[in-house]
Amino acid sequence: VTLARAAPRGAQSLRRDPRFGRLVARTEELTPTLGAQACANVLWALGRVRHHPGEAFLRRLAEASEGLLADFWPQNLANCLWAYAVLRRHHPGVSHLAALADEVEAKAAALSPAELASS
Repeated sequence: VTLARAAPRGAQSLRRDPRFGRLVARTEELTPTLGAQACANVLWALGRVRHHPGEAFLRRLAEASEGLLADFWPQNLANCLWAYAVLRRHHPGVSHLAALADEVEAKAAALSPAELASS
């Protein structure tokens, strides 16, 4: 997340840096251990730097987050949907998108106007 915030204009050079590739690979290894906030942060950061890590990584991240969606804050849900759109991942899994949509619906009253707009 810190790298994504620090490199908004340098995202292209960040994506080419071999250390970034190692960071993404290590994150993929740790995906099964991530909590709700971390899952949302990883997806948001990937979207922020416009880095599509591959379908296998995104599938693992969706699987890791699926059982945690009830713990996602409204902002987490909005950020995940935004990141999927930015990464042009239209089909992260029908059940995962449906689960995200269900959580957004359940938490709609708590969403800010900006969160609603990005959902």
